[in-house]
Amino acid sequence: VTDVFRLGLFKPGSIDLKLGKELIMFSAPLMLSGILWFVMTWTDTLMLGYYKTSEVVGLYNAASPLARLIPVFLNSAAFLYPPIVSRLYAQSKINEMKRVYQILTKWIFLLTLPVFSVMFLFPEATINFFFGAKYVPAALALRILALGFMFHTFLGLNGQSLLVIGESNFIMISNLVSAVFNVILNAFLIPIYGMEGAAMATATSYFVGNVLKSLKLYQKTKIHPFSGNYMKPLIISFVLLGLIQSLHLRVPNMWYAILVLVVFLGGYFFLVLLSRSVDKEDVELLLAIEKGLGIDLGIIKKILKKFV
Repeated sequence: VTDVFRLGLFKPGSIDLKLGKELIMFSAPLMLSGILWFVMTWTDTLMLGYYKTSEVVGLYNAASPLARLIPVFLNSAAFLYPPIVSRLYAQSKINEMKRVYQILTKWIFLLTLPVFSVMFLFPEATINFFFGAKYVPAALALRILALGFMFHTFLGLNGQSLLVIGESNFIMISNLVSAVFNVILNAFLIPIYGMEGAAMATATSYFVGNVLKSLKLYQKTKIHPFSGNYMKPLIISFVLLGLIQSLHLRVPNMWYAILVLVVFLGGYFFLVLLSRSVDKEDVELLLAIEKGLGIDLGIIKKILKKFV
């Protein structure tokens, strides 16, 4: 900073105060949103420690980090998405923004489903595989958290979209509402249900925050994720998940769970292709990814071309 002044790089009046004020007004809510999101991340664990024993906290801390892996593809896409839609928004191409949002949300869901399925269908085997048998009592908490984080993924990059259209204030408000909900629900549910109560509070808070953001995004731009080609995979996944759940399969270990999951996913992706849920725009997106990453997706392209 000293060198900037010494070398004369800064001159009085060289900064556009109006622009600086606009940047602060836009950025300050985002900083507060980050703080609120951090609060959301730790409230359940801290309040569980206040109301319950360290043993319960330890069990919950086996379920929580596993469930937080579910949005991994959503979080990865968050780095690629804003530059694309920012350019479209600057050109007032809202319909193109909507299609990018819908296609990306569908693929995020398709990629996330295997991770969610193994945690939701076989929570005991999942926890036993990673942490050992003594942490299996956290299985129900894992299942509840998995639902919450899958819903977070299911609605797509609503927060990033609001950021692109300049709604940083609303992002802060929705995160504040979620954080307040989280504290209140944890205080009410943990004394009654223990770690399952903490899981319910967290899942509900994510649900509320995502619904608020999606409603605001739709109000401002009419953008939503629910295209016909997104609804078909959703319905197929709900039916197959319900079918496997109704069988009450006994899963002795993670390897058995993986075997069942492979059969489930094989049937799932076959039905997705058979229902024509993948269209030409999906193939174009795949080609763009192939070009950007410099890899050959020849086998996948051949399979898709047979059904598109």
